[in-house]
Amino acid sequence: MKAKKVFLFGGIGNQLFQLTRAYQHLLDKKDVIVISFGTNSLIYKFLNLTQHKSWIDIRELSTKIGIKYKRPSFIDIYFLIYIFIQKRVRKENSFDTIYSSDNNFPIDIGYFQSTKHVSIKAINKIADLLIEYLSIENQKPVNDFSIHIRGTMFDNALREHMQFTTSVDSNKALEFAIKNNFQYKIVTNSKNESMQLFPSALPHNYTNGQDELDDFKYLCLSKNLFVSNSTFSFWALICSKKLHLKKYLLPEIFWFNDFFNDT
Repeated sequence: MKAKKVFLFGGIGNQLFQLTRAYQHLLDKKDVIVISFGTNSLIYKFLNLTQHKSWIDIRELSTKIGIKYKRPSFIDIYFLIYIFIQKRVRKENSFDTIYSSDNNFPIDIGYFQSTKHVSIKAINKIADLLIEYLSIENQKPVNDFSIHIRGTMFDNALREHMQFTTSVDSNKALEFAIKNNFQYKIVTNSKNESMQLFPSALPHNYTNGQDELDDFKYLCLSKNLFVSNSTFSFWALICSKKLHLKKYLLPEIFWFNDFFNDT
């Protein structure tokens, strides 16, 4: 039987879900390979995929759990382009391959961000792997309450579709900070957008991380979290639950609720 091929594309948060999908196949005793196109490839431009920085080495993570990592063949590229074209023709928002332990179809393509596609056991394995990779398992907490705001460079139509943090969400976060007498810290890739949601925030309310990796570690090591509707926040929350997390708040729109049965 041929090994399963799981395609990696999108930002690091998406790729971590795809790596989780590959690990799910390992749990089901299947051979698996992850196929990476690279975020700056012509394929990304052709498919109009958003360019993202690779702030974590997915290849190193896959190697650590015994999953082969390869560049695509011509057939792999052809298949990916075909799937994306079909998706646009049918105007589909999702195209995840359906998961089944007895499904012998050799190729998996999608974002796989639900318990229909990956198990919580597989999610926890990737979180443990991240904590080890980042060397944060023995670090002390950095903050009592951290708020993640995902900024965007997308246009307004796509922003509405993505359901980013709302003023209702920000008010809930502030009420939590006041109730518990916490000095909050905002972790964001767009200070301008955060200032609209938190007009009373002062400079000391923002973290001074140098890049996405610094921001991710900060969230992971916080005692309490308010997360955004993003894969970045999701993985930080999963990791923080294994470290110092006491309480977390979710936004009104959160695509990953089925991974959190304790909310």
